[in-house]
Amino acid sequence: MTTGEDRFFLTWGRVFDAVDPTPLIDAVKPHLVRMSRGEVRIVEVCDSLQEASAQPYFFESFFMLCQQRIPYGPGYDDWAAETRKKMTAGKDIHFLGVTAATNS
Repeated sequence: MTTGEDRFFLTWGRVFDAVDPTPLIDAVKPHLVRMSRGEVRIVEVCDSLQEASAQPYFFESFFMLCQQRIPYGPGYDDWAAETRKKMTAGKDIHFLGVTAATNS
């Protein structure tokens, strides 16, 4: 069933690749149907957080992610690998809400 609604998720967007969104999409897409309780037709990475900021749970999810310290420097590679592993397992992906479909 396709409802035509847009669903938003917040996660560590660039931990797979700084430019190419494909690895991120490939990691999270299998989990989106369960989280959003509906069919997923298209998955896109937003250009900025502004696009999702009006969603009901945006600030709660953003705050939760901000509480996690990113260890820049020597510990970053291990942190990034663990974060990718979690996301591939369906963790650290926050469902923000549902909005009416856009005509895009």
